[in-house]
Amino acid sequence: MLLLSIETSSRMTKLPKTNLSHMKKATSYLHNLQFDPKLLNTWYAKYVVQVRLVVMLIVSIVIMGLFAYFNLPRRLNPEIKIPIVIVSTVLPGASPEDIESLIP
Repeated sequence: MLLLSIETSSRMTKLPKTNLSHMKKATSYLHNLQFDPKLLNTWYAKYVVQVRLVVMLIVSIVIMGLFAYFNLPRRLNPEIKIPIVIVSTVLPGASPEDIESLIP
């Protein structure tokens, strides 16, 4: 195994050299890949191959999104209605904790 030395500041560091046989295997695998022409006959490939259609679809989605965003109603201080329920009971001689525990 060959060692490669790299000088960093005041000390020397020894690093192993990479194994090139692994890279040759990966490169040979990539060269052996072949495209299957049957993939062009699928329903989604017909739309992806037509670049104009894809670009037109993306541009129309962006335009509709911008249109919807700018037409959203905005108010500086919007009215927010929070539902509040108030229960008032009278029981002479009972403490508030007793009343709270008796009402479900």
